[in-house]
Amino acid sequence: MHKLFLYSFICMGLLAGCVSQEMRDSGAYHRITPNEAHRMVSELEEYIILDVRTDAEHQKKHIPGAVSIPLGQIKDRAEKELPDKNAIIFVHCKSGGRSTIASKELIKLGYTNIYDFEKITKWPGETVSGSYKTEI
Repeated sequence: MHKLFLYSFICMGLLAGCVSQEMRDSGAYHRITPNEAHRMVSELEEYIILDVRTDAEHQKKHIPGAVSIPLGQIKDRAEKELPDKNAIIFVHCKSGGRSTIASKELIKLGYTNIYDFEKITKWPGETVSGSYKTEI
C-alpha cells in the first residue's frame, strides 16, 4: 500500500512538471511565480483567482475573492462559473500539480489567458479562512 502511494505521488509530480509544448505554444498558458502573480494582481483591474484545491482546503486558507472549483469539477463547472473565456485567470493549488492539470483543462475548454502560479503556500499577499462560496 505504501509503495502504491509513493508511486502515485511520483507520477503526479511528473505530470505536474510536464507542461506540453502545445500548451506553451498556444500563448494561453503562462507559468509564473506567486510573487509575479501578486504583482500582476495589484496592477490589474479585472482578473480571476481560481483555487483548484478541495473545498476543505479552500475553507482552511484562501486568497480573498478567489473562486473555488476543485480540480475534479473543472470540466463540469468552469464554463458556467467562468463564462468569459478571455478573462485573465490566475490558477493555483497547494503545490503545483493540480493547478497545472486544471490549466490544461481550461485551455482545452477554450480559455485564453491562464496564469498558473501553482502554490498558495508561497503567496505573499493576504489569505483568509472561512466560507468558500465566492461569487464572481
